[in-house]
Amino acid sequence: MRTVTSALAALSAIGVLALAAPASAHVTVATVYDDRNIKAGTASVNSTHTVFYACDMLPDNVGVYGRMRLSNGQIKDIADSNGRADGCGIGYAPSGTTIVAIEAVWRGGKSSGWRTT
Repeated sequence: MRTVTSALAALSAIGVLALAAPASAHVTVATVYDDRNIKAGTASVNSTHTVFYACDMLPDNVGVYGRMRLSNGQIKDIADSNGRADGCGIGYAPSGTTIVAIEAVWRGGKSSGWRTT
């Protein structure tokens, strides 16, 4: 009976591990604030770390852009070209790379700092 119970426990553990999502599957958001500590915009990456968004949220005519650091060491800047209007700037990790860190930058001189994805 003990052998059957141990075998069932092992199969159950394998089943749980097989269904679990990878540890890296999560969304990361970096937020930047203006001089008055008002949310100016965000940079974010999707759960597979391959799609990047830069979003301006403040009608101040200053602008926000995002920076993404790729697994190959490159850094790419993505602007939200329409300001606070609907829609965000979108960037994609090239094939064979992932986004490993992000940063939101308010063109008025502040940054969220780098956030590991």
